[in-house]
Amino acid sequence: MASFITHPRLRLIAPLALCAAILSPAAALAASPRAPVWATYNPTTRTAHLTVISAYGQDTYNFNGGTNGHFVFTVPLGSKVMITYSNASTMMLHGMEIVKWTGKLPLATIPRPAFPGAASPNYRHGTPSGVTQTVRFTASKAGRYLLICPVRNHVKFGHWAWFIVSRTATTATGVLK
Repeated sequence: MASFITHPRLRLIAPLALCAAILSPAAALAASPRAPVWATYNPTTRTAHLTVISAYGQDTYNFNGGTNGHFVFTVPLGSKVMITYSNASTMMLHGMEIVKWTGKLPLATIPRPAFPGAASPNYRHGTPSGVTQTVRFTASKAGRYLLICPVRNHVKFGHWAWFIVSRTATTATGVLK
C-alpha cells in the first residue's frame, strides 16, 4: 500500500496522531459527564444535605435512578438531615418517607415516618411534577431504614431505597448500586 507521507519521521508519528484524533473525542466524552452529588455533610454543624428525586432520568418508580433498594443513603448517627425532594415525573404523583425496616417491605399499610418530620408534605398522596420541597429531621437512632414512595402501590413497583443511620460513618453518602 502506497503512502502519501514521504518523510520518515512523519510516517512514524502519523499513525499515533490518527489514533489520538480518533480516541480523544471519545475519551473527552466519557470523562465529561459527572455523577451527581446526592449527599454532602458539614461536620461542624453535623448536617447532612441530601437530594432525593423521584423518577430521575426516566419517568418511572425510582429514587435518584435506583429502584428496588439499588440506591443507598448513609448518614452519621445524630445528624440533622435536610432533604431537598422533588418529583421529576410528568405522569404521576410521588412522595417520600423514611420508615423503619421491619424485615419486609410495607406493601399493604404505609407506616408512620421513622423520625418526626421524615416525610415530604402530603406524602401519602404525593407531590406534583416539578415541585421541590424541603424535609428536615434528626437521625436520632442508628439502624436500617427504608426511603419509600408511600403513594398507593409504588413500593410494590420498586419505588424504595435504603436509608442507613450509622454509628461509625463520618460523612453522608448517597450511592447508586
